[in-house]
Amino acid sequence: MRLKGVAGLLAFVLLAAGCGPSATPGVSPGTIELPDADAQTPGPTPTPTPTPLLPDEIEPYPAPEQARLDLDGGVVVAFVRGLPGKVAYVTHVPSGSQAVLDRQGQVIERHDGRGDGPARLRQVLADETAMARIMASFPSDDYARPRGAHIDWVPFIKFGGIEYLDNWGARLLPENNLGPELYRVAFRLEGKAGFGYRSQDGDAAFLELGTPIHGVKGYAAQFRLAAIVDGKVRVFEAGTNPAARAGADLLDIRGKVRSIGINSPQDRRTELASIGDPGLLEQMVEMVLTSPVDQTFRGSNGERYFIAFHLEDGTEATRSFWVGSGELARGIMTPALFKANVLQALAATGATSMPTIERG
Repeated sequence: MRLKGVAGLLAFVLLAAGCGPSATPGVSPGTIELPDADAQTPGPTPTPTPTPLLPDEIEPYPAPEQARLDLDGGVVVAFVRGLPGKVAYVTHVPSGSQAVLDRQGQVIERHDGRGDGPARLRQVLADETAMARIMASFPSDDYARPRGAHIDWVPFIKFGGIEYLDNWGARLLPENNLGPELYRVAFRLEGKAGFGYRSQDGDAAFLELGTPIHGVKGYAAQFRLAAIVDGKVRVFEAGTNPAARAGADLLDIRGKVRSIGINSPQDRRTELASIGDPGLLEQMVEMVLTSPVDQTFRGSNGERYFIAFHLEDGTEATRSFWVGSGELARGIMTPALFKANVLQALAATGATSMPTIERG
C-alpha cells in the first residue's frame, strides 16, 4: 500500500510554489534563536504551539523505537544503522550544535553551533543519566523496521517552528550567496517516521543527518534557508509559520521584486502574463506584505494560478493563488484589488476573460 504523508500533502497543496513537500507541526513552546541571515547575530523568536493539521480521529505516533530519542532542552538524538563507527547524532537543535558518537559513546565528530549550544552539548555528554539513555537506545545489529506503507514526503526542513519547503526555482543561487550556518539536520524522516508522524524542529524529509543549514544573504532567515546538496545550493522557503500575522512574515521580498509572473495552473512554470510596471509592481508587493495571514486549511477548490515573484538576485518565489478566496499560499489573504490586477493582466494577454469587478 502507498500512502501520502498528510502533512507533506497539505504543505504541497497549500504552498505549491513548485517547491517540494513537508510534514505537520508539533513543537513545544519555547524560545529559539533565529537570526536574520545578514545580521549574523541571533535574536529571540518565540516558537508558538502550532495547530495540528491531522484529523482528530488519527492518532500520531513518534518515530520508531531505536531511531530517535528526544532529551530535554531541544536535544535530539538520532540513531544510524549501517554506518561504520557513526551510530548516534546528538544535536542541540536551536543552536545547531552537534556531536557524533560511536557505539562506545565516544565523541568522534563535533560541531559547536551558536549561543549556549556548545555548553548544552557538554552538559548532555557529561550527564550519566542522559548518556545511559542514549547507550540503551543504540540500535541492535539486526534492527530493521518493518514498513507497512511508503510515504511520499515533500522535501522540507523545520527549524524555529517554521516549515520550509524546497524552492525548485531558486537553485541557481551561487554558493557565495549563502549566509552563516545556523543549524544542522537532527533527524531524517525518510525510512524512519511513519504515517501520522508530526514534524519537529531539526527534522528534514530527505537531507542527511548533520547537513549544515545556512541563512541566505539578503533575506531574513524566517523566509529563506539553504543547504548544499550534491554540490548545489538548495533553497528552502517558509511555508507554515504559526507566528505569521502578515504576508511580510512569510515573504521577505520588499524592494527585491523586478517583475511578477502569472503562471499556468497546469505546470506552474508557463508564464501567461507579466506585471513589470514599477508603480503597479510596488503596489502589488505591498498588498501582499501587508495582507493578514490565516493558515487554517481551507481546501483547494476553484480557479487557481501561480504567482511568481522574480527577484533581483535572479531567483524567484512562486506561490499558488486562488482567485475565489484571494489566498496567496500559504494563508496570505490578499485584497480584492490584488485579484483585479491579476485578472486584468491575464485579460490583456487574452489568457482569460475579464470578469466584472464589484466596487464599493
